[in-house]
Amino acid sequence: MSDEPQFDVTLTLDEFRVLLECAPETVLPASLAVGVLDASVASQSRRDTARIALGTRNLVDAESAPHPLLAMALAMPLVADSSIQVQSWNPATTAWTLVALAGRSMALFTIELPRSRTEPVTDALTATVGEITITLGPVALVSGRLGALLADSPAAAPGFSPVRVEIGLVESRSILAAIRRGDHALVDRLAAQFGAAAAVPVLRSLAGTMEAGFRLHSFVRPGTPVRALEWFQSSSGDWLSMHLAASADADGTVTPQALVDTGRVLIQRQRHRDITAELLNLISTVTIGASHVRG
Repeated sequence: MSDEPQFDVTLTLDEFRVLLECAPETVLPASLAVGVLDASVASQSRRDTARIALGTRNLVDAESAPHPLLAMALAMPLVADSSIQVQSWNPATTAWTLVALAGRSMALFTIELPRSRTEPVTDALTATVGEITITLGPVALVSGRLGALLADSPAAAPGFSPVRVEIGLVESRSILAAIRRGDHALVDRLAAQFGAAAAVPVLRSLAGTMEAGFRLHSFVRPGTPVRALEWFQSSSGDWLSMHLAASADADGTVTPQALVDTGRVLIQRQRHRDITAELLNLISTVTIGASHVRG
């Protein structure tokens, strides 16, 4: 199988809404929900414009049936053996991505919306500006497509060095609250009391605005989560990852009280290239597993 996509198209959100009207049997996860166009005059005008655009590009035929490869991509999430869901953002855009994996094939959907510092973040259900890219092809494409979502984020700050710290959940919240209040004397006292001086620089990064981020969850059919990874980039340029651990009951349940009593937070400040390597390793594991399901 070639490593080139069988089908690759970018649509406006309205074009995708109309496409779904042409394929009412399509079942997509909530992460790809884009809302519907209502029966108002304004929405009908948008619907007509989108329908003409789809027809001009031969993405639907005269009977409003989607292109066969596009229909195949739309069907993939329902029959997938495993999937990867990603939410990513940077100062310019926010994106939601779904990769549906079936055997050695995959369908990838990325909804991308513009971000603004002056306007509230809009979701795809109500957005009028934005686009969705739909790709059908071999699983070999997944690493490059998802890796690009992280690579588009801002570069790491000069002089960056990796750091790994572990601190109690309650202690970390106390220090973060003092940092956000700007009470430097209290920060120093708490750090000394908790023996957490090494954690303060990383917590300062964590206390600021997260300018970019990447959340990935992988699932196997019928929806059981396998692994989750999260990275955030602060306004200082630091890339951070966080993992929370706490003692569980005999049945594996972690109670709120257990979080308070035993919760520990592992925070890592990482190089961009190290994050990319970890990401690609996970993607490789998931896609190889998917290709082995069907042989």
